[in-house]
Amino acid sequence: MRRQVTSRESLTFDLDDRDEEQSSSDQLDPGSVLDSKRFYEEACWHLGQLKAPQRDLLRLAYLSDMSHSEIASHNAMPIGTVRTYIRRGLTNLRAAMTA
Repeated sequence: MRRQVTSRESLTFDLDDRDEEQSSSDQLDPGSVLDSKRFYEEACWHLGQLKAPQRDLLRLAYLSDMSHSEIASHNAMPIGTVRTYIRRGLTNLRAAMTA
């Protein structure tokens, strides 16, 4: 596959070479898959231990992929409060997972 980009001069990018280089490194290591699963389970458990407002807003932000302003509108909260709860929630989650 070739893609051409035009500006002052025509440039050609060969995407096939990049795909061949990545295919050998894309194979999954069973150990890393297990580590990822354990990390996910630990993160979910610690997320459940947070205070309700922090936990709920983090879920909306990261699992529902909502922006801070969407969360503020959805919950009828000031955007500053939403940002504070999310920041504190992330700080608490990080502290719990590194302890």
